[in-house]
Amino acid sequence: MATGAGRVAGRPSSVVSIVDDDPATALVDQLAAVADLVEVRNLRLVHRTAAGYLATAETEGPWLTLTGVTAGVADQGLSVDVVGAGRRWQVRFDGTAPAVPAVVTRHDRSGAHSRPLIHESGHRAAWERLHEAITGAGSVGWSLDDLAGTLALAAPVLGHRKEYAGE
Repeated sequence: MATGAGRVAGRPSSVVSIVDDDPATALVDQLAAVADLVEVRNLRLVHRTAAGYLATAETEGPWLTLTGVTAGVADQGLSVDVVGAGRRWQVRFDGTAPAVPAVVTRHDRSGAHSRPLIHESGHRAAWERLHEAITGAGSVGWSLDDLAGTLALAAPVLGHRKEYAGE
């Protein structure tokens, strides 16, 4: 299957790819990464092997394709690609070091345009959000209910319905 480059029935498509050593963690991380962007419905497994999986889902906006690869490689991380008719957004989160910035690039007819790098780790941002929640200045942003919903959505794809759904 193609990596989502293009449009399906007039709708843009999104591809979220991850390289990790655990398919369950990878899928939950992918779903968490898109949770604030789109509501994922009807997650379906297209292909699964011991080394990876391919799943698709419906959203109100773009079609969503999730790919996960289990590999002992140094380039672990998360990739998000949003492909439309006139442009493509590419986001790369490196999973090998806590302070490596995400790389955000827009591709259009005039070429590739990268955003300035932000050298703040996800760990630091998470601790700041937790501090804000504890002091009453903000919220954590992703609750235990959100995690439970994500695990329930991922469970049929992972094939361990009871283990991941908390039953």
